[in-house]
Amino acid sequence: MGFNFSHKGFVTIENGVSAGDLKVISTQILKGEFLKHAAAAIGSDLEKLGHLHAIRSLSADKITEIERVAKEATGQTIWGKFEAMFAPEDISRNVNWQGVFEDYFALRPPFTLKKKDEFPDAFNLKMIEGLNPARLILISSDGDFERWIAGRQNIVLYKKLNEFTDAYLKIRDPAFAAAAITGFRTLKDQILERLKDEYSADHHYSVNCYHSTVQSGEVTDLSVVSHTLTATDHEQEFAVFQVRARGTANLELDCPVVSWDSIDKEEIFHGSNQKTTDVDIDIEATVTIFVNQQDPTDSDFEISDSTIHAAEFDVPDAWVSFLDDAGDEHEQG
Repeated sequence: MGFNFSHKGFVTIENGVSAGDLKVISTQILKGEFLKHAAAAIGSDLEKLGHLHAIRSLSADKITEIERVAKEATGQTIWGKFEAMFAPEDISRNVNWQGVFEDYFALRPPFTLKKKDEFPDAFNLKMIEGLNPARLILISSDGDFERWIAGRQNIVLYKKLNEFTDAYLKIRDPAFAAAAITGFRTLKDQILERLKDEYSADHHYSVNCYHSTVQSGEVTDLSVVSHTLTATDHEQEFAVFQVRARGTANLELDCPVVSWDSIDKEEIFHGSNQKTTDVDIDIEATVTIFVNQQDPTDSDFEISDSTIHAAEFDVPDAWVSFLDDAGDEHEQG
């Protein structure tokens, strides 16, 4: 696609902006990064043209015409076309740099151990956070953005432009979209029960201390905090929602009671310490609604690509011990 603004994906977004359905946002940092990368891309294209000229794979006239267009193109002219087509809103603002450095040292997105030089993206994300948008679409193949939106409400990520434009075109049928939303609302409780059953299992949770393990997990409450209609197919009668649910998981933790027999040189297992704790959880899921257009309340659904984000928690320091040899139980700190 490159810088070809006549591509149908860009045209779809331009039409959406003109219709008032979409609003594009930008920052001065983003503009600076674009101009830097555009200059490098144009230089690379000119090198390729020189190679084609050398091997005479294109006619001299064709090469001359392409070179003329390429040399006239600059990052500034391309950015000017971008602004003319999409009328982006500049959301640049002063950002508290201390928050960016806190993310840097804590290795929060967009920073990782391998990607420490991510300050332009970090300041851009802080500007987006300051918007507190009701609904935001990000289009990026950068995995850092996928980590950044985890647990955030009303933000949807598309890795490719055409994935977003395909979804956008499909949800412009207002009657079918309304039927899909009715179907989702009718099925919401069933969807939540399905997610509760899925994540009421110990293998979804773990502790990072050597002396304790998770024996069981049960999702005790769950509610939908956001649901975004991302695609519809009127002919096939289905709609896709990105859903975020929030609730609590009750975990049962286990710690073995072991002593060391210095004579026999072996460990003796006496039983286990057990304790329960509640953990805040967020679940993200892709939910497909199979819409009954005659009666949307009689629709069906399936869940795919669900993930859970469990909050950090401290292993409790008050335990109940079950001692095999004594046959009794007592509390120990």
